[in-house]
Amino acid sequence: MRRGQMLKSNIRVDGERQAAPRVHYDWWAYLANDNHEIGLVTSPKEIVREFFSVFSTGDVERILECLTDDATWWVAGTIPHMSGENSKEALGELLRQAVTLYKGKALRITPTSMISEGDSVAVEAEGFAELIDGRIYANQYHFHVEVMGHRIRRVKEYSDTQLMFLTFSQEPAIGN
Repeated sequence: MRRGQMLKSNIRVDGERQAAPRVHYDWWAYLANDNHEIGLVTSPKEIVREFFSVFSTGDVERILECLTDDATWWVAGTIPHMSGENSKEALGELLRQAVTLYKGKALRITPTSMISEGDSVAVEAEGFAELIDGRIYANQYHFHVEVMGHRIRRVKEYSDTQLMFLTFSQEPAIGN
């Protein structure tokens, strides 16, 4: 059986032969596991959905565990200390600072639409957080996420960068 092949068999229900549900097994995970337990393959969309669920907890260490060692997170725009590409380590530092700004210690990212091709997932999402100063941060996002194995390797984030700047900048907004 090849990697990623669907396993299909027949079962009997009340004496009648019926097709069993198709189950996708990851035979590489099976061979790599010392206990030789069969691991169910998770699609890139499911991996990304689970990642944003973990991200929404604000648990920085768990978020970082979801990333490959060489992971990068790129943010559109020219906002100092936010835009550009961050390594996994730099993202961890940024997130540890950011969670202190939120009541509940998390920015909730809720995917509203996903399209997957190979190991890439395009995600439309809504972000929401109540800041400790009482303001609400609500942004719309598009993420391009690359999955490697069962972890996130690369994220490209597009959003309303002016809203990000006005919400999180240390400088006062123009006109205030």
